[in-house]
Amino acid sequence: MSKFYPLLAVILVGLIGFIKICISLREVINKRSSAVEYLNKFREFSKDLFQGNINSEIYQWLKLNSVKIQKQVSAYGISCDYKPAGANYMIKGYQVILNGISNMLTEYRQFSGLGLGRSILQDEATSIDDTLLTYIGELDSNYEAIVSEMKNPLIWLRKGIQSIVVLPISLIYWSGLIHYRTYNILTNNFFIKLITFMVTVIGLISSVITIVTGYEPFWKIIENIKK
Repeated sequence: MSKFYPLLAVILVGLIGFIKICISLREVINKRSSAVEYLNKFREFSKDLFQGNINSEIYQWLKLNSVKIQKQVSAYGISCDYKPAGANYMIKGYQVILNGISNMLTEYRQFSGLGLGRSILQDEATSIDDTLLTYIGELDSNYEAIVSEMKNPLIWLRKGIQSIVVLPISLIYWSGLIHYRTYNILTNNFFIKLITFMVTVIGLISSVITIVTGYEPFWKIIENIKK
């Protein structure tokens, strides 16, 4: 019976990895759902604005959720250089969603009576819309990749071992001693990935040897080969 303990350990670690993959899939689904909801609300707000109506209720909802969505879209929602309407200066690191929603309302009030007002609004709306669509596209790609990982038991094992290897770092992060950025750098370090790979290979080989022959008969075979 004891010869099957390594196999049970491998199955347990693989199960941990599978659960981790399921959690990642759920996070992607939730993020996509919130991004799609924000996009639909934004399009409804924009449509009303182009028709000369300010939907205050939707505007408030968009502003309340703008920080959350801006953080989610991350680099996709940051423009290197942005020139406000009618300005002669550039803004670097412009946060498209966080600032764009407010700017649309400001620009509508300032330029709605001018012929160029609609064009200015359209540029701002297109920028926000494109940002959200790009982010949703990335989430769709992530979803497909994670679903593919769910079909590969070797990836379950790798993910499970990685969770165990980085557990000390995770405990330090959960205790608040390091920031997420530091945690992310440490857990994605080349040496961590190398250790995970080596432990995965050694674990698989050890399990096969134990199940097929057991360690003692295996070493006897090795000794006979040497002779």
